[in-house]
Amino acid sequence: MTIGPVTFAMAQSGRPDGADIYLVLEPRASAGLTRDLARVGAKEIGPLRATFARLITAVPTGHADLQKSGYLIMPASALALLCGIKIKESVS
Repeated sequence: MTIGPVTFAMAQSGRPDGADIYLVLEPRASAGLTRDLARVGAKEIGPLRATFARLITAVPTGHADLQKSGYLIMPASALALLCGIKIKESVS
């Protein structure tokens, strides 16, 4: 089995993002995700919406609730890594 960058990025799904920005992959109808985003207080980012995914901002509890609802969620830092952008991790 080959493990590529997409597999690595999706493995980061459970990890909160430092900027609270996520890509939500949506296998179901858009109405369900719109309702679930409102329920957890998450907001869409950007003027465009992909057919199968949305870029959102959500607090860590909202991120966890969406994940429990069955959505695949990729932290923005993992998405940036896929695109070859290195982000400094903040040390707390």
